[in-house]
Amino acid sequence: NNDDDENSQNKESSKSTDWKKYKKTCSAPNCTNQANRKGGVCKRHGRLCSSPNCTNTIVNRGVCMKHGAIIKRCNNEGCDNFVVQGGVCITHGAKVNPRLCKAEGCQSQARNGGVCIKHGAKVKRCSYNGCTNQSQKGGLCKKHGAD
Repeated sequence: NNDDDENSQNKESSKSTDWKKYKKTCSAPNCTNQANRKGGVCKRHGRLCSSPNCTNTIVNRGVCMKHGAIIKRCNNEGCDNFVVQGGVCITHGAKVNPRLCKAEGCQSQARNGGVCIKHGAKVKRCSYNGCTNQSQKGGLCKKHGAD
């Protein structure tokens, strides 16, 4: 019986291991999010540009746009927009299908939880006293100080 008690105590102590202390945090300044296995940064900060002292995220080939990432441009003559689909930009015919609301018959763009605002998507409101506008940046609407 004593052996059974010791085994059950060992199992309980192994279950209560605090795995949070083994998880690494993002290496970006002032970020406390959990880092991905590769790169040492969280999803928000992505992998950083390999150019010295650059804090931008990688676009392709290990560098950011500023340091030479190669991005395809629209095939139409005189157009400098980025390719979206089939070698052309949105202006010249690339189709981009926004996520639509799950509610039957609704053609509005889904915001949160697969539904539009009309069908119950939660949106953040301006934190200014008495304001009901949707917040843009920093918890405020454009009227109250969002840039």
